[in-house]
Amino acid sequence: MRFKKNGDYIKMRIINCFDSFLISLIQNKNIKDLTNSISRENEEKIKKEFSNIIANLDFTNTLTDIGISSEKSFIGELTFRVNSQIFPPMYPKTDLRSYLQKNISGHDIAGLILNLSNDNLVHTFKWLTNKNSYIQTILMSKINQPLKVLLARLIYYSSSWQIKSRLISNNKFIEFYNEIETCLNTFLSQPNTVNYESLCKSLELATLATDYIRSNKKSEGISFDITYRLIKINDIVKRMKEISFLVLQTNCNKRPLAAAIITKNILTSLKFNNNLLTFLFNYIELVFYEITEHTSSAGEKYIKKDKKGFRSMLIKGLIGGSVVGLFALLKPLVKEFDWVPAAHFLSYSIIYSGIFLLIYFLKGSLATKQPAMTASRIARKMDESKSSNLFLEEISSLIRDTFRTQFIAIIGNFILAMPVAGFCYYLLAKYNIFSLNNMTATYLIDSLAPFSSLSFFYAFLTGLCLALSGLLAGAVRNWYIFNHINERLIHASKQKKTICKKIVLYLDKHLDGLSSNISLGFLLGFLSVIGNVVGLPIDVRHITFASAQVGIGLSHNLDIFEWNTLLILIFSVLMIGLINLLVSFSTTFFIVFRSRKLTFNQGKNLLKLCLTNFIKNPLSYFTSYGLK
Repeated sequence: MRFKKNGDYIKMRIINCFDSFLISLIQNKNIKDLTNSISRENEEKIKKEFSNIIANLDFTNTLTDIGISSEKSFIGELTFRVNSQIFPPMYPKTDLRSYLQKNISGHDIAGLILNLSNDNLVHTFKWLTNKNSYIQTILMSKINQPLKVLLARLIYYSSSWQIKSRLISNNKFIEFYNEIETCLNTFLSQPNTVNYESLCKSLELATLATDYIRSNKKSEGISFDITYRLIKINDIVKRMKEISFLVLQTNCNKRPLAAAIITKNILTSLKFNNNLLTFLFNYIELVFYEITEHTSSAGEKYIKKDKKGFRSMLIKGLIGGSVVGLFALLKPLVKEFDWVPAAHFLSYSIIYSGIFLLIYFLKGSLATKQPAMTASRIARKMDESKSSNLFLEEISSLIRDTFRTQFIAIIGNFILAMPVAGFCYYLLAKYNIFSLNNMTATYLIDSLAPFSSLSFFYAFLTGLCLALSGLLAGAVRNWYIFNHINERLIHASKQKKTICKKIVLYLDKHLDGLSSNISLGFLLGFLSVIGNVVGLPIDVRHITFASAQVGIGLSHNLDIFEWNTLLILIFSVLMIGLINLLVSFSTTFFIVFRSRKLTFNQGKNLLKLCLTNFIKNPLSYFTSYGLK
């Protein structure tokens, strides 16, 4: 039989009418013209074959597995996907996935359908099912069972002790799955709008329950297993809504649209279901999600939105710069000793950690360290406003507030670190207490040369350490809460209960500061040594320490001081600070955005919005201009 297309004719064999029809769909730009050109006799043959195909296929596994988080472990799933690259998986002949992978003229059926635009796919479904009660009956029978399977899985995950123990204090959510089961059974017996709305309302309870669990992570902590289960529950709820909407539209004009939406979702997921890289990226996203769940809420205080807070961050920055200036000479001093790398690593780490802890307890601020501490705040803001029309505007404002707060902390560090370090070294050298050798002093200056050294690359590495330290602090806090360390400490030492209570109160208050500062000190200490050990260009450059380094180097060579050298070094230090800030800042936001599955278009629109706001009011990103 023949179909006319733009004056040409496409041959279609009667034996495989529907397969040939699929090929014709992607070869025609105008699907309506194609379907209108098909004779009545051939139309009946195509629809009959389509009905037979649907009747003999099982939809359950496809609708309940594809696009929903895997139930396997990371190693098990990784092994499965590696094997799939060598030997593609084979599904039972009655499984819908087996038919979707069927090859027609060098094209798999799933790929052919995906190549159709949404409008053409909707029209195709409408043409195949219109005025065909037999197809409608079959489809109804095929999609009821997946809903029941999804319900069973939802009950399994929701009733597990990991989830239920965190809902026990809330009567509204403790057994929300019972209401979902009742509403689903009612809906399947009478699939009308009222019952559908009741089902959606009960499914929303599952979403609210997962939100409730996450909202209590500060007091109860959270684990990777719980995070995985919560994501799994939300995936199942989303799929149940899609399928139930399709059931509702079985006898309505919107049925083809509902079918097209879920078909596209399923086929897109199926296309990448066995892809190794996709799995790795999805798993990384889950890890990122877990990181932001762990991240401490200590970052709240590092986002200032008023002039008073802006000034307080400047003072904190000045304190931080003063402390670094006073003790920055310790690292060059240790560097002169001919110690083994392990000794240098330990000494550098102790020096860095000690300086950071002193800044912390003096209520100062080390510039560029705080952006990573704001991860949980950013994530919560995204969770709160993602459904809002003002979502991107709110995140854009948060970015501006965070950047402005950190910029003024950088200025505070920079203003005092250089002169304090220089003055301290000058006094030590003048009274013959201590002075560096010429080689070390020269290195302090030459290593900051903006274009003849790798300082900017080292600043990039330092920015990654700054971001990581904040995330590690959150993970430690979560470990402390989740494992009830405070209660166990008191219980384990009954004879020294008073002392243990004081220790617990101290850890409750300062654990974030201790863990973030100590971890950052050891990360920077490690990078300072590992480059020499492995012979790679690896080192650290932080604006505050670089500022102090300039002060020390110039004080040592006051007799040959040159203004142009100072200006070049100031430029280099400021660039180091900017790189520190941007890297730690962008790394934190990247992790949060990936964990919340921000789409490419949303990311692009957010960047565009930030640039627009910056052009309109650049001062608001650097000063307190416009704040109350």
